[in-house]
Amino acid sequence: MPFQVAKSLYVHIPFCDGICPYCDFCKVEKSTHYEQGYLKALLFDIQNLGSRRFDTVYVGGGTPTCLEDDNFLRLLKALSPLLEIGGEFTVEANPESLSEAKIAMMKENGVNRVSIGVESTSRKNLLFLGRKHSFDLVKDRVYALKKAGIDNINLDLMYGLPGEGLDEVKEDIDNLLSLSPTHISTYSLILEKGTDFYARGIKEGEQEEVADQYELINDLLKKSGYHRYEVSNFSLPDKESRHNLVYWENRPYVGLGAGASGYEDGVRYRNTFSIPRFNEGKRKVEEEKVDRDSEASYFLLTGLRLAKGISLKEYRSLFGMDLLSNRKEAIDRHIGLGNIEIKGDRLMVKEERMILLDRVLVDLI
Repeated sequence: MPFQVAKSLYVHIPFCDGICPYCDFCKVEKSTHYEQGYLKALLFDIQNLGSRRFDTVYVGGGTPTCLEDDNFLRLLKALSPLLEIGGEFTVEANPESLSEAKIAMMKENGVNRVSIGVESTSRKNLLFLGRKHSFDLVKDRVYALKKAGIDNINLDLMYGLPGEGLDEVKEDIDNLLSLSPTHISTYSLILEKGTDFYARGIKEGEQEEVADQYELINDLLKKSGYHRYEVSNFSLPDKESRHNLVYWENRPYVGLGAGASGYEDGVRYRNTFSIPRFNEGKRKVEEEKVDRDSEASYFLLTGLRLAKGISLKEYRSLFGMDLLSNRKEAIDRHIGLGNIEIKGDRLMVKEERMILLDRVLVDLI
């Protein structure tokens, strides 16, 4: 099958002012002084992209905004020329490091979307999550972004915290809505090995309670004009994350930086998590040449996360198989259970059953 040219670029900044107890991403405390060497290595990779241009550029982390101002500016100046006219340029930020100076730098260098790690609006829950900001600071930073002319703003929210009630979740959503973001991402707390929470034996919220919270979030945001276009993501009309849709629509992308992954020319790869090794010139540590069967699995794995589901015609065109025949037993079972449905050409997980997505995927893949 012919390969598309990657038109999206992900850049990973692994530095944080402090390590959150639930985070299992590639990250390191900024005090380890790797920043200069890392940026030098990263800029080398960016320059090697040459004349390539991208429809979406996404700078994630870690905490990109915790970079020193001069390094942050150098990074933005290197990335800005790579963006196609009309492209989406996103930078992740934490409220405490989203300074007026950095906002001005982003505006001057074409950043037109900012994703803020809010996680909670409750002082109690922010302390539990090891976060250093307050909701008042979030409000101030959102106002500053809009004043600067950057009004395409995502706010991240975490739910499913131990002992968290529906009233707390509702208060969080109401507070986020008061800021009129264009996009809201919601994630339940998941405890991964290697995190401080896991080591301390912290427990996730009860499954039924988490499901009730997910349903409440979905209802509140829908009533406020946001649509859930992916299992964890809600947006106003035409404000979906164009970059993240690349992942979910199984399209290729370039990944730069320690811990970054990419998908180009039929090969999925991941870079080393070791920042010293990255700074020394080591890059890819895993590569998987995707065959037709594994690509078909990825197509289902990513596409069924979307509210619109997948196109049966596209599946047949790409993989030469009829999905309804190939996975007949599992599909019939989940249709019978009321978990999935077929509308015209599209197979999708029902909105009210999206919380069961993982169960559906295990059967279909």
